[in-house]
Amino acid sequence: MQIEFIESGNLGPASGLYRESVDWLDQQISKAVLGQTATTDAVVGGLGSGKEHRAVQKDIETADAKALAAILNRDLIRPWMQLNFGPLKRYPRLKIEQPEQEDLKALAEAIVPLIDRGLEVEQATIMGRFGLPEPKPGAKLLRPQSDAASAPTGSPPPAPLNGQSAVFERSAPLAGITTALQAEGASAAKPREGVE
Repeated sequence: MQIEFIESGNLGPASGLYRESVDWLDQQISKAVLGQTATTDAVVGGLGSGKEHRAVQKDIETADAKALAAILNRDLIRPWMQLNFGPLKRYPRLKIEQPEQEDLKALAEAIVPLIDRGLEVEQATIMGRFGLPEPKPGAKLLRPQSDAASAPTGSPPPAPLNGQSAVFERSAPLAGITTALQAEGASAAKPREGVE
């Protein structure tokens, strides 16, 4: 085998010509395999069209998954079931797909006003959407601050959230305890006229 690097005198440095050829071929392979070049090649101005590239990539990904599932169902699942159980009226089907990502922030922002207006939603449904387990009996539960008055007696008040300070109520002084002014014999009602 023999490799010849042929240089042309009027094109400038030969390394630039080969680098441009390799970059062009790399982008063509990326387009053929992925349908876009934004995730594999850093091109100027590629950031603005990232969403469009991702949509094309998702379409190719979905089509590839469906094609692969069809091949596996035809060439693996069906013969395997026939080998083990004989001919069947219906065969199990393999399905390959990526679950859709749900915008949980948008769900929370949309459902809270509806619940405040009287919409009844099962708690288990919402906990399932957020992937939260059912609370165990006796577990400490987070509650909104507005529910502090309705909390069961004997339970500690809820901890402040989001940097908000807790509310303290003034109570009557304890019996049998004197203040510093009373201990010195000065009247709290009459201000001191001078400092000695």
